[in-house]
Amino acid sequence: MGWVVLLPTAAVWWVINRKVSPKRPGLATMVSIATMALAWIAGCGLAYTFAGRWIATIVSSWAGGGLARITGEPGIRAGFVIAVTLLAVLIAVVDIAQDRRADGGAQFSAFFMPTLLALVVGGTLGETGGGAVQSVTSQVAMLVSQIGGA
Repeated sequence: MGWVVLLPTAAVWWVINRKVSPKRPGLATMVSIATMALAWIAGCGLAYTFAGRWIATIVSSWAGGGLARITGEPGIRAGFVIAVTLLAVLIAVVDIAQDRRADGGAQFSAFFMPTLLALVVGGTLGETGGGAVQSVTSQVAMLVSQIGGA
């Protein structure tokens, strides 16, 4: 079902990126808002496809799980997914703040954000419920206190 949303929205998004180049500043802002909205909607479709599940598995199990095995801290997996999500938000904000246009980086972030948010809410945090937030918070607090106490 996700492909039904992803493919037509991505096609319209691609056409707007390639063919529409407004000259007036007000119209450029509207095109930027439209492309961000289309990227977000296409990303929502991606989240419900096997490709979205594949991306979520790479971020959570492969990268987050690998980091958890290396450090020996199982709570790092949840923290890593949250950090990747916040990094995507930061990329979008910095890209838009740089030139007041939603171009490459911002659209890329908006496209993958629904998959990352679904992973945070329904995946990593959903596996352990509200206890994951408390676990990550307590582990970070313990790390900070160890750094301060050393």
